[in-house]
Amino acid sequence: MVRLAERALGIRLRHLDETAAIQTEQQQFLMSQDLNIDISLLLTVSVKDTRRTSAVYRDLLAWKGRITERQQGLRRALKDDPLFADFRWVTQQWSTVVLSPPLPPSDPLALAAWKAREPEWRRTWESRKGTLDAEHELLEKELAKKSVAFREGLQQRRVEPKDLVTALKVQNRSTALVDVWVRNS
Repeated sequence: MVRLAERALGIRLRHLDETAAIQTEQQQFLMSQDLNIDISLLLTVSVKDTRRTSAVYRDLLAWKGRITERQQGLRRALKDDPLFADFRWVTQQWSTVVLSPPLPPSDPLALAAWKAREPEWRRTWESRKGTLDAEHELLEKELAKKSVAFREGLQQRRVEPKDLVTALKVQNRSTALVDVWVRNS
């Protein structure tokens, strides 16, 4: 059963790697969420087989941080590209809009006037957020398609778990690998 779970996870990881270059960061996170099932299965079936522990954690560590590494590689490969400057600007604008929804005033006397205009402000905010989100995804896809160096790097330069463990040991402090993705759409 452990070998089948490892095989299933390996297939899914390869599929994620092979399609990452043409996906946006959001699409990569959504696709990697599906891996949770395979990883949970692998951890469950291998818990009693101590001989397989290192292999299981090798796969688990390989999975952690993959999307972030891809995105950092993309940014390094394209840092001088004018399209990347547009991408960074849209990303900053999108972040600003997402973190600034129309909020009610703290002054109770102004609340009635705010409520009257809230639907209009909310529509404007949602529209701006949606426009920036679509533009962000489009630019991200264009950059991923444009960057031959990045795609080739994905094939040649994979983060090996042993390298990750070594890097963490050098830090000489407790470390947790966490994938966080929050998107309010």
